[in-house]
Amino acid sequence: MRDRQTITRGRKFDQVRDGASAVFLRDGYAGASVDDIARAGRVSKATLYSYFPDKKLMFQEVLEAAMAQAFASSPVVAAQGVSIDPGLRDMLNHIGLWIVRPQHLRLQRVLMAESERFPGLLQSYRRQLDDSIMAPLTAAFETWRDAGQIVAGDCGQLARLTFSLLAGGLHLLSLPNRDGSVIENPVAQIACETSDMVCRAHGPRAA
Repeated sequence: MRDRQTITRGRKFDQVRDGASAVFLRDGYAGASVDDIARAGRVSKATLYSYFPDKKLMFQEVLEAAMAQAFASSPVVAAQGVSIDPGLRDMLNHIGLWIVRPQHLRLQRVLMAESERFPGLLQSYRRQLDDSIMAPLTAAFETWRDAGQIVAGDCGQLARLTFSLLAGGLHLLSLPNRDGSVIENPVAQIACETSDMVCRAHGPRAA
């Protein structure tokens, strides 16, 4: 773990960190230069180093702050008292809108690219993902299972598979449709398709 005491927090700390965030999330760790960060933060290199004496410390601080912002509130809406249809569809729509936020997509891309250099950051992201998304989604599946609306042995595994299906579909949005058509509300459509697939695969009739 890094020593937070080596970072100086002063009057321009947020300004410097915001500038570093813009550069790191755009260019990654290796592609970010100190000159670019200083320009983005509107400070001199000397001021930059007075707050962050090490580039690695700066990168970790920026990514941790970006994760804190991404997970400031859970994107999962409560599904208490709501049947799996439309409950799951609504939950996945909210999660999907969170996934495709530009800032979150940049954060995820940088975390994956720097996973070997900063494995602790990716582990932290996964823990927060479990707490903010997987846990409430698992709880919803357990409620629907107990009500007899789905058949599932491991609701935690079902939550992870459902999230993977949704995220995978959303990450393909940049590819053109085979028929050349344009989806007006792609997140809602993919959330609906994912929900339908899960319900068909795990509904009582499927069992």
